[in-house]
Amino acid sequence: MEVQPILVSKITISGSTAVKTGKTISLSVTVKPDNAANKAVTWSIASGSSYARISQDGVLTGVAPGKVTVKASAKDGSGISATFTVTVEQAALWDGSGTEKDPFLITCLEDLMNLKNVLNKSGYYFKQVADIDCSSVEEWIVIGTESKPFKHNYDGGGYTISNLCFDGEATALFSWVKDSHFKNMNIVNAHSGDNHTTREGYTGKYAGTGGRTAAIVGYGVGCSFENCTATVDFQSSNSTTGGLIGFVVLKNEEYVLMDNCHVSGTITSNGYTGGLIAQIWHYMADDEYSPSATITVRNCSADVEIIVFTGSSESCIGGLIGKSFGVKVENCHAKGSINVIDGDIGGLIGDAGNYTDVARCSADVDIYASSEDHYGGVSAGGLIGHIYSRSDVYDCYATGNITAPYVEWSPCQDNTPYNGGPWRRYYNPCGSLIGTLEVFRAYSEDQKITVYNCYATGTVDVPNICEDNRVYCHGALIGLVLDCYTYSNITDKNKKDQSSWDGFSENYIGHFGNNYNIENLRTYYSPLNDYKGSGLYGLQNPKYTAMPTHEYVEIITETQLTDHATFVGWDFENVWIMTESGPKLR
Repeated sequence: MEVQPILVSKITISGSTAVKTGKTISLSVTVKPDNAANKAVTWSIASGSSYARISQDGVLTGVAPGKVTVKASAKDGSGISATFTVTVEQAALWDGSGTEKDPFLITCLEDLMNLKNVLNKSGYYFKQVADIDCSSVEEWIVIGTESKPFKHNYDGGGYTISNLCFDGEATALFSWVKDSHFKNMNIVNAHSGDNHTTREGYTGKYAGTGGRTAAIVGYGVGCSFENCTATVDFQSSNSTTGGLIGFVVLKNEEYVLMDNCHVSGTITSNGYTGGLIAQIWHYMADDEYSPSATITVRNCSADVEIIVFTGSSESCIGGLIGKSFGVKVENCHAKGSINVIDGDIGGLIGDAGNYTDVARCSADVDIYASSEDHYGGVSAGGLIGHIYSRSDVYDCYATGNITAPYVEWSPCQDNTPYNGGPWRRYYNPCGSLIGTLEVFRAYSEDQKITVYNCYATGTVDVPNICEDNRVYCHGALIGLVLDCYTYSNITDKNKKDQSSWDGFSENYIGHFGNNYNIENLRTYYSPLNDYKGSGLYGLQNPKYTAMPTHEYVEIITETQLTDHATFVGWDFENVWIMTESGPKLR
């Protein structure tokens, strides 16, 4: 009599009911009866095959978050099987818990790119623990968008992130950020290709379609930086390009925006451009232009070659900052060169808006403005291109040269009722320290600008043809001084009879003093001698019967430049030190 094999009557699956993505668990079976002839089983996925996979020895690997049902089927032909449900959970993308004391660890390129997966969260801490080379990524990925910005804190740990390429949609390591702090980051060879466009029938370059280019952050709200460096080679034609950050919007709090940060390299752009920051914008609370607390950029520097290849009266280009508002810039320095067509151009800051204080800063930046269009707009300064009300400049110097061979009086403006906007369109002012100083209400305490304990040694090489007693605002220290009575929309009723620097200095309550320049003084205050009508922007044929002199700057020789006795009231114990080439900041 033939003995029939004992078949399987029951299968029970056991093991963990959860697994992380990318991780494995081992499942096992118990087969009944114990004396079954063939206890082998076949493993398969009954449902949820996109969430996991299983080997024939019962090892389950999590693939994606979800629930998966596995099946163990007897091989003895009995038809007996069993099922078991496992939940696949999303594994942590990084080691660590994401807190300040136990940050997520960034160990490799994949870890860095995974930062795009936390845009729906906020407040995490990340720390880089190894050098990361991004050369295998042809176009960097977008991390942060306007609707979902990156809202976390990143510590570079002193390691490098190298060879970032911004030739695609992403134009910065982080495209959009909010309330984030970045520290100890070293970006090496952040670069972009030339993305300018052309137009049929024209030979010039035109701006590309990319966003805000920068090594670390393209657009940031309430962000801050500490101990960050970058070497860059940006050939982009985007309208906002900064060495470290493109555009930053300030929070209405007291904090340090940037501390001990440095950039070197080459930047080609098409508008707002800064060796460190392209544009700093104000925080408006209740529509008031009155920041409630001091926001500081300190101990920062840039050594850059900047090229802006298209002309625009709205361009703001600075060796350190393109356009600023509501910040104090202290102990910062810039060197290099700026080659532009026109705009507000400064060795340190291009356009220093309201509430911009500049203290203990210097610039050694050669500026060349190449525009042949006299209707263009140049306001160039060795330190600051254009500065506005409620600002102080003290303990600063500039040594760079300004060359603008084509900027002179714009004859096409003489008989037009509207000159197109900014004063620089009319005068093209250039000064070895400041191009234009513009005070909205010169006789109001909260509107003043102070400039003191400053000097400049650079040459200002621009046309200065004074035919017909017209005003050419090119010269030493400050190119053009404007107050509210040379501003727009002045009527005969409220116009003040003011046509010389003497009258201005008698009424102006700001502090102009202890400033020095070793070049010939050719700096003029703009008069209202020949003002025509109301509702006009600018002057019509302003003339002097005699050129006024200024009392806020003393012309000295190179020998006097190295003599302590020249600089009366300057602090050589704490701020300045005398060198063979003149005073330098400690």
